[in-house]
Amino acid sequence: MKRGVAAASAVLLGAFTTLGAADNYTMETISVESSTITNEAAGRTEASTVNYIDQELIEQINPKQLNEVLQTVPGVTADFMGNEVVEIHIRGINQQEFMWEDTGVAIIVDGVPVYAKSGKFRLNMSDITSIKVIKGSAAYLYGNRAMAGAIVITTSKPRGGDDAYSVSAEAGSFNAQDYEATARISRESFAASLNANYRKSDGYWVDSAYWNKSLSGKLSYYIDDTSDVTLGIDKTLKYEEQKRASSTGVTAADANPRGTAASGFQKDNEVDLDKYILTYTKEFANGGNLLLNVYDYIDEYDYISSPQDTDGDGIGDTYARHTLEHKKQKGAKLEFKQELADFAYLVGYEFGDRQYQSGSETLIDYNSTDVEGNPVANYAGELTHTNDDQRLHAFYGELKYAVTPAWTAVFNMRHDIQKDMYEVVSHDYNGTDWNNEKLYDDHTYNENGYRVGTTYAVDADTTLYANISTGYRTPTVDKMVTNYENRNRTDGVAVPIDVERSITYEVGARGNLGGHLLDYELSVFQMDTKDIIGYRFGTYSFATSGGITDNIGDARNRGVELSLKSDPTRRLSFNLAYTYLKAEFTKHDPVKIAYRGPEYDIVGNELPRTPNNIFDLYTTIRFSPNLKVIGQVYAQSEYYADETNMIKMPGYAFLNLQARYTMHVGGNELECYVKVNNVFDEHYYQTVYFTGDKSGDGTFDREDPTITVAPGKEYFAGLIYRF
Repeated sequence: MKRGVAAASAVLLGAFTTLGAADNYTMETISVESSTITNEAAGRTEASTVNYIDQELIEQINPKQLNEVLQTVPGVTADFMGNEVVEIHIRGINQQEFMWEDTGVAIIVDGVPVYAKSGKFRLNMSDITSIKVIKGSAAYLYGNRAMAGAIVITTSKPRGGDDAYSVSAEAGSFNAQDYEATARISRESFAASLNANYRKSDGYWVDSAYWNKSLSGKLSYYIDDTSDVTLGIDKTLKYEEQKRASSTGVTAADANPRGTAASGFQKDNEVDLDKYILTYTKEFANGGNLLLNVYDYIDEYDYISSPQDTDGDGIGDTYARHTLEHKKQKGAKLEFKQELADFAYLVGYEFGDRQYQSGSETLIDYNSTDVEGNPVANYAGELTHTNDDQRLHAFYGELKYAVTPAWTAVFNMRHDIQKDMYEVVSHDYNGTDWNNEKLYDDHTYNENGYRVGTTYAVDADTTLYANISTGYRTPTVDKMVTNYENRNRTDGVAVPIDVERSITYEVGARGNLGGHLLDYELSVFQMDTKDIIGYRFGTYSFATSGGITDNIGDARNRGVELSLKSDPTRRLSFNLAYTYLKAEFTKHDPVKIAYRGPEYDIVGNELPRTPNNIFDLYTTIRFSPNLKVIGQVYAQSEYYADETNMIKMPGYAFLNLQARYTMHVGGNELECYVKVNNVFDEHYYQTVYFTGDKSGDGTFDREDPTITVAPGKEYFAGLIYRF
């Protein structure tokens, strides 16, 4: 495989050299990408597809969930998981996953890799100022779990200039309320910013009320003309009445789109997010730049789960388990980069210590079933404590060289030394005696990720680019422990799990037409995933396989992405994102949906929840310097809900509209806006998961998936006063 990749790389680079140098092209300064604190738009010498969402677009969308912003980026889908929780996928990689495993997307906030259990994460939405999406296998920059790419988020930070303050208020459907205040001050030796936000909603779905309170700030101290240090602190408290309400099957979803109270597996979720970041930067006279980032993240979760029907009416009325989770991430990233006229390089080191501790207690006596359908008694007072720790040392770098004024070559590599440790302690009752059991395991991985790429400037307005990059995902030790616990179901032998790997081949073009009247980026890609980590017999076979995890198959994702952006200062401007995606299993173990049920051959099938076509058009019309009207049209084609491709779900489209008017009051700016989301009141299927024959009719059809229906028409109105 390595020889093939090297040969392909040589062909790719050689193809560009045959073009020759453009004599009339003036080369820009070569720059390298910092993974620590910079989050700028992709430069002309960027060899991968990178999309950038700026602060103005984020402020206009005013997202309640991150997926509302990511819809404007081709190749990205963000499945709604409830309130402000989303599961992000890029180019359909690992789209078959919807629980327990990660999605292959690294989440980076202010340079810090965020621990995202099962691909889901929470953050302070009100403090986001820009988002950069790096697509393609990105282990060369972010290591483990960046198989499909990375979402790089930057929050508000101090800046020079005049002092600035703002207050805002918004009200909308379902008793939604959003209040925010910001302050930015600048002095000769320091700058500071502060953001306070409170938002709440009764929610569209049954029992979906939530509220968020956040306070964040940054203080930058200028040590001298070439160095500064910044301290960032973020404190966020959240409450969610229920994770997500849903319905079973299309008939129930159409009749009762708000879902049922019994559909939420988790309830009364209290979240405490604490973030502390210290950043030091130093610029040197020779063009070098030193970046040091030290961080400490603490996330605490408290919720009840496992609803039980104690009165026999078929509806879960009592929750059987209480869980506390504590996630702590601390570490440091050190980078040095130097940018010269025709050569640039970056070297970096990352240390990470990530701890995930949880404790779960059984609150009531109740009965469940094992993998074979046999009854299992659960007793109040039973406890389970887990410790899942990871320590990481990573070394990475980038070399970028201008071979000619038009042709640039780039090479990245990263080496990770990662030790994962897992311990589970249980206190169980067998009906007669209480027993204590302890299981422990650890594993150390030494993995490499790389990228080789090139760019060629055809002229001052057009750049061609190409790259080959790799990614990987290590199996979690808790899965290995589960395999050991269930070894009697695997002939007494623990199931080994290999590292899941991806490789991306990509070519594209970016540039502008008519003097930046229209900026474009067009890319064609193929991503091959090998040794997919998942449940034996398929993703939805947790009960069928007894939780056994294995390398279940391979997949190939191919597609075309197009991004068009017109000049935002024009009277009419737009942002268009289009994706064509074909994601198929090229190899897979037979899938079994029910215990002792038939097996299905899914080789050649499409990955679930991967529509072939996704389209988003965000248009702004400026009727005057004070008034603008914004419309967004989003559409996606039909897709399969399951790996067997037996259940097809319809595509959908919706239209969002808003008007924003700016005036001056008391010498300061007042902006008023009105938004109408989902203008035509389309109750489309927002999130669909298939887990088996839930309807109990002995067949697998459209009456079996778990469906979350999108809210219909929503109204919002708000004011922003800047002074």
